[in-house]
Amino acid sequence: MFELYTERARRTLLVARHEAEQSGAATIEAEHLLLALVQEGKGMTSRLFTAANLTLDSVRREISGRVAVRETRSTSGELPFSVEVKRVLQFTAVEAERWQHNYIGTEHLLLGLLCEDGSVAAAILTDAGLSLDHVREAMSVLLDRPRPDGP
Repeated sequence: MFELYTERARRTLLVARHEAEQSGAATIEAEHLLLALVQEGKGMTSRLFTAANLTLDSVRREISGRVAVRETRSTSGELPFSVEVKRVLQFTAVEAERWQHNYIGTEHLLLGLLCEDGSVAAAILTDAGLSLDHVREAMSVLLDRPRPDGP
């Protein structure tokens, strides 16, 4: 399933799993993926986060202020993706396809998070000024190519 993911995108998913484990979560949630993206520190997503003044500490504070206490579990064993993150990953693939990329990178993960507009992660991003439209436009500029058509 993750063959098309770049090394950084795969590492981001591993860091998201680690974030979920550290919090004692029963599943990997969208906010864990956001924390992992902020920690990546390279590439297009890093530039966007810097411009929006999003840091690891600021995102952690935002998450702790917005997330209700969830069911926790022992950190032994495999952590599954939440239903929300499964949708994010589907959106991620759609975004990569939309841009006609033959890979899935961290920028696609960011777009996927923004597509899941009911999530805490998307709310934090949009509150920081990173809307889906804004990120698509920034990608267009950074990639020096026109935005693909479609929703």
